[in-house]
Amino acid sequence: MIFINSGYSGSYGKVKVNMVDFLPQDFYFKALEMENLDDLTQALSSTSYKEDIDALSSSYRNPELLEMAINRHMLKKNRLALSTPPPMAIELLKAYFSKWDIENIKSVISSKMLDYKLKENETFLMSFRDIPLGLFSGNLTHEDFLNIMSLGTVREIINYLVRFGYGTYLLQFIGDNEGSGEVSPLFSALDDYYYSRLFAQLKFVNGDEGPLFRYFAGEIDRRNIMLALKARMLDIKFDIVKSDIINGGFIPPDKFSEFFDSASVDEMAAKMKPFYDLDEPLAAYRDNESLNSFDTYLKKVNYRKYMPVLRMQAMSLGSIFSFIFSAEKERENLRAIVMGKAYSLKTDRIREIMTVG
Repeated sequence: MIFINSGYSGSYGKVKVNMVDFLPQDFYFKALEMENLDDLTQALSSTSYKEDIDALSSSYRNPELLEMAINRHMLKKNRLALSTPPPMAIELLKAYFSKWDIENIKSVISSKMLDYKLKENETFLMSFRDIPLGLFSGNLTHEDFLNIMSLGTVREIINYLVRFGYGTYLLQFIGDNEGSGEVSPLFSALDDYYYSRLFAQLKFVNGDEGPLFRYFAGEIDRRNIMLALKARMLDIKFDIVKSDIINGGFIPPDKFSEFFDSASVDEMAAKMKPFYDLDEPLAAYRDNESLNSFDTYLKKVNYRKYMPVLRMQAMSLGSIFSFIFSAEKERENLRAIVMGKAYSLKTDRIREIMTVG
C-alpha cells in the first residue's frame, strides 16, 4: 500500500516553491541562437543566475565565468535539497551527493599520478588552467580537499580518506595501483562503493520508491555500457574489465561477456538491443567516432522515462529527487551551450550533446 508520509510535507513545500526557479524550455532554444557568450551571460543575469554571475564576475571571464556560475547555482540547489528532508532521507541524500566527492577524489588521484597541479577556491576544485573539475557538494569539506591536495602520494590520500569510508574500501585495491600505476581499479572501486552505499540507504518507506530504484539501475547500466563500449573501441579484452562491471543494473553482469564477443562497437551495440536500442547514438558515432553520443542518449532515456513519475510523487523521496535531477539537467544543458559556443560548434551539434530538449 502507498501512503503519504507527513514527514515529507516540509520538504515537498520547499522544493515545489523552488521548482519555478528552473529555466523554461524555450530559454535553451533562444540561447542556442545567441551570437556569443556575453549575450548568454546577459540573458542569464535576468534570471536567478544573476547573483552567481555577479559574485564571480570580478574574478573570471567567459567561458570560465559562466561555467562556474552554472556550477555554483546547482550547488545552492543541492544544499537546499539536503536541508529539506526528514531524518529518514538525509543519509540517502548524503550517499547520493557523495558522487561529487568521488568526482573530486578521482581528479586528485589522477593529478598525483600525472604530476599535475590542482587549484581550488571555496566552491570548486580547479585545474591549473582555472577550469572547474568538480563541485564541493559532497560530504568532504573544502578543508578536507585542501588537506588531500597537500599529500604527496596516492597511498597517503587513501589513508586520509579512511575516516570517510572511501579509504577503507580503496585500501583493498591500492596494491594493484602501486604495482602497475593504473588508476582504473581505484576508480572502479569508488564507483562500486558509491552504488553499494546508495542502494543500502534506498529503502521502501512510502511504497512508491520503485521508480527511484529503477532510475539508479538505469544509471548503473549507463556506466557499465560506456565502460564496455570504450573497452571494445580500444580492443581491451573482457577479462581485463570484467571486475569493473557493477551489479545493480537491468543488464546482468554475465551478459557483458556476450557483448564483448563482438568485432566492433556496431556489433556490440546491436547485441545490447534487448535492453537498449542504441541505433540513434550509433549513427552519430559512425559520423564522429566519439562515444559521447551513447552517454548523452542513455541519460536522455533514463531521465525521460522516470522524471514524469517522480514529479508526480508529492511528499516523498520522488519529489526531492525530481528537484535534484532537474537541477542537474539544467546544469548539463547550459554547460553544453557554453562549451559549444566557446568551441564554435554548430547549433545542431550542440543540440546533440544536450541532455534533454
